[in-house]
Amino acid sequence: AGEASCEALLAAVYATVAVLDHLGATFAPVARELRKNADKLAAAARRLSPERTLRALVAREVREGACVRGEAAKEGSAALALLWLCRRLRMLHDALARVGAEGGAVLAECLHAAYDATLRPHQDPFTRRVVAAAIWAAPSRADFLARLGSHREGVEAAVVEMAARMETALRDVHALLHEAGVLGAEPLPLPERGD
Repeated sequence: AGEASCEALLAAVYATVAVLDHLGATFAPVARELRKNADKLAAAARRLSPERTLRALVAREVREGACVRGEAAKEGSAALALLWLCRRLRMLHDALARVGAEGGAVLAECLHAAYDATLRPHQDPFTRRVVAAAIWAAPSRADFLARLGSHREGVEAAVVEMAARMETALRDVHALLHEAGVLGAEPLPLPERGD
């Protein structure tokens, strides 16, 4: 993803948002935040034109001082938008991976575990309570999968494949941000690969 075009990442995020928009109120906050950070990344990309890759965008911000090694990225920067996109996509990835790996898993429990591992440490107590309430209102696993498609086995396989593809992209974006030093004291670890 570091060499990927900003446009390609934005297209993938907006497509993910479109899917989340059809899954009900539980997913509305995630969709809203993904859209907000994608819009910020798009604005930064327009401002930093002609840079087209994620790596080039972040490198230019480092050169221009919008990102300082070991410090938090500045508001409005492509790096900060990427960091929050990565965190939110990591939550979605973790939830999907749990749903796909644990055949009888309760969706709300998958979402809650994913939230606790990804976003919760970075949010204030009020936001944590709001998110917890939204998560516990999640549909059943069966209803969630039915909203994604009518062929259950095919949907489950697609969920597993989507999680795997997201993991690859998230690893690349995390590596890019880490190399640029923009994560500071807030690493975004992913589970180690089994290969």
